[in-house]
Amino acid sequence: GETLYLDKTVLANNTISVLTGGLLSTDLEKVKSEIQAHPWVYQIKVNRQWPASLQLDVREEVPVARWGNSGLLNHEGDIFWPEQSEQYTQLPQLQGPSSNTGQIMSQYYDLNQMLRNIGLQVVGLNLEARGAWTLQLNNGVRLVVGREQIVERLDDVFVHQCHD
Repeated sequence: GETLYLDKTVLANNTISVLTGGLLSTDLEKVKSEIQAHPWVYQIKVNRQWPASLQLDVREEVPVARWGNSGLLNHEGDIFWPEQSEQYTQLPQLQGPSSNTGQIMSQYYDLNQMLRNIGLQVVGLNLEARGAWTLQLNNGVRLVVGREQIVERLDDVFVHQCHD
């Protein structure tokens, strides 16, 4: 498959290093788990292809946000930890309890959708352990917005105020 972040040659060499014995005796689950351990591998299928090869069908992680200081989030809200994650500074930075990544991503999308209409964008979103939300906007403004009815409250402040 197409890859942006994975080096296919390195991946092939890592696969070869796991192979023991011949093609028929190779443990495909071991090969799969070794490749899956790479931080940029989202999904992998390994099949024997007759007469003497393995077919690797690799789907790469697609980063949609930064997570904390060194992680990235994929499109499903799963955290992965690649090297050199600092090169993704153009992505929004999300933070909070790792068990709440789905909620944080959903809140991020809802807030961005609402604020886009007035030319603003959320570039950072933090869910604190006590449940309060903090937003960083692309205009440099930092908002601490509390715990409840975030979208509704911001809608009242931004959208209705801007149209009056």
